[in-house]
Amino acid sequence: MFATHFFEARILNTFNNATAIGIGGLYVGLFMSNPTDTGISGVEVNYTGYARQPLAFSIPYEESGGIGVRNTDDLLWQPAPVDVGTARFVGIYDSATIGTGNMVLYGELTVPLEIRANQQPSIYEGDILYYIQGDFTGSFMTKIMNVLRGENLPGFEPYMALFDGDPEDSGIELSGGNYMRPAIMFGAPAVQVGGHSQIRNTNLVRFPSPTSVWGNWAWSGIRDAEMGGDVVTKLANPFPELLQKNYVPQIKIGDCRVALN
Repeated sequence: MFATHFFEARILNTFNNATAIGIGGLYVGLFMSNPTDTGISGVEVNYTGYARQPLAFSIPYEESGGIGVRNTDDLLWQPAPVDVGTARFVGIYDSATIGTGNMVLYGELTVPLEIRANQQPSIYEGDILYYIQGDFTGSFMTKIMNVLRGENLPGFEPYMALFDGDPEDSGIELSGGNYMRPAIMFGAPAVQVGGHSQIRNTNLVRFPSPTSVWGNWAWSGIRDAEMGGDVVTKLANPFPELLQKNYVPQIKIGDCRVALN
């Protein structure tokens, strides 16, 4: 499954200190054609007795190198009185009423669902899967998934941090004379070629000049606080280097990108 622009923006705006409000109720609709990343395309199934079905997601778990959730119950629609056609996609909304609400996720059915007269369309427990991979840490991916389970994800002021290794695998944040995390500011989410949304830094991120050796800069990360806090994203430095006195690490405007799809 894929996130729509609506959900991508809700998550990415947490980097601009806007809380992502948890979605207390999700509902699944069947679609004859692709809703796309916009969440406003496609043709939803509609027949007498048809209604979007309530959806509950599992506790987040490790999936394909990332974090995912699956539906915890069978989804059963009322039988159609006549042949309707073939549903090929599903759209997940924050509203039960057809024609209203925001589509949050969408995806193509592995096996198209033929909706025939007097037969009950159904999707079984565990067949709806959404997961995230990429540069987010596992803990932040879990928080994203929990937005789909009704939990708020607080916004934060992001700060850059440097590490001697993967911060999720024993990597330690650098330290030494004059080390401190600089603030990083992001612009509004923008849709990219390919359909995903992305934010980029709008300021020059400049660390103080070291007054002693800080250590080997092997990974970069974004933390959600100037002191302490959690690592939100991580990325290996393609050219690890020892940070010595008077070297000033910096990230140019637009070079730090955070995306969600």
